Amino acid sequence: MTAEYSTRLRLDEPTRQRLEDLVSAGHYRSGNAAIVDAINRLWEALRDEDLDAAYAAAVEDNPHYPYESEVERATARRRRNARQKAAAE
Repeated sequence: MTAEYSTRLRLDEPTRQRLEDLVSAGHYRSGNAAIVDAINRLWEALRDEDLDAAYAAAVEDNPHYPYESEVERATARRRRNARQKAAAE
């Protein structure tokens, strides 16, 4: 069972109207559902930004990331190609 949390929101008039329009157009079953979806979408976007930044930092430290070196990368590629070739035969 999930714990529920409730809060009150104060919306300015244009935002309230947008929320009403979304619900009345059938995009969401309720204003609450629209707000929850907006929060979840923003959270996912922020998480994606964090992951992209972490990946960029890893690549900056090691251009061969996720491999330790070009040799390791080439070896893994050869092994993968050999597996794919064997599977195709």
